[in-house]
Amino acid sequence: MRRRLFAGLLLGILVVIWGCSETNPVKPEEEFAPPRNLTYITDSSSVTLIWQHSPDKNLEDFLGYYVYMATTSIADIDQDSVLRRYLVNRTPLRDTICTVLNLRQGTRYYFHVRSVKGTDTTEYTLSKASNEVDTAPVLIGSGTIYEFRSTLGNPSGFSFAENRAYSMVYTNASHIDIYLGTTRSDDTEGDLVLKSPDLVSSTNPEWDTRVTQIKTLGTGWNNFNATTDAGWNSSRYELVSLGRVYAIKTPDNHFVKLEVTNLSGSYPNRTITFRYAYQPITNYTHFKR
Repeated sequence: MRRRLFAGLLLGILVVIWGCSETNPVKPEEEFAPPRNLTYITDSSSVTLIWQHSPDKNLEDFLGYYVYMATTSIADIDQDSVLRRYLVNRTPLRDTICTVLNLRQGTRYYFHVRSVKGTDTTEYTLSKASNEVDTAPVLIGSGTIYEFRSTLGNPSGFSFAENRAYSMVYTNASHIDIYLGTTRSDDTEGDLVLKSPDLVSSTNPEWDTRVTQIKTLGTGWNNFNATTDAGWNSSRYELVSLGRVYAIKTPDNHFVKLEVTNLSGSYPNRTITFRYAYQPITNYTHFKR
């Protein structure tokens, strides 16, 4: 009899507990939304970060945004005590743009942004990280080159790292990343093209290792801040067109964005002027937007 009474009492307790857990569930703390769609504009020594507001920006205790920067990925870190060492701004930003200055060429940087809410900067809560972006400052330059068969004695080749034009003689081969030629193998009269140095009409073996990859990205300098190591033109040259933007991979595995800004003259003395962004980090596909 006692056993039956105890079993019934236990069943009743379980029913009560189960009923409470169903009708009054424990509610987890609501997620605090991070900012969205972080993007960047890279320059020679700075990066400008731009993002969209957090959906929670109108909360009464919303303070703004913290920006974080490191040379490795840190978006998965949640401890505020650790994140503080990577903080760019000590006071939360109310705007959705931030420019980080004094960055070093040759260094890859990772950025993300978090929403901040609380009573002040000593008592606050952080959101999860926004999307993380990485980029690196680039060398910004410009140049003018003449086509290979020019009778004016002006240089046809160019070194992006040195920001310098070179004559297409074999003793300069190790410096040259690209040259201005034509669609013909001997660069006689034809459509003007940006061309890999290994295609130059020469028997000197110094040119053999100067293989450059090139492809057309489209138009609009600001439309392209990165590329992929794919889709290169198998002919290793691209037709020159005013306003066209190209991606280039140099023989030394540096990525370049180039835009033709001027085109003038007639064969054999046609010339182009261009601007470019050169990435000092090898095999890194990001450049200036």
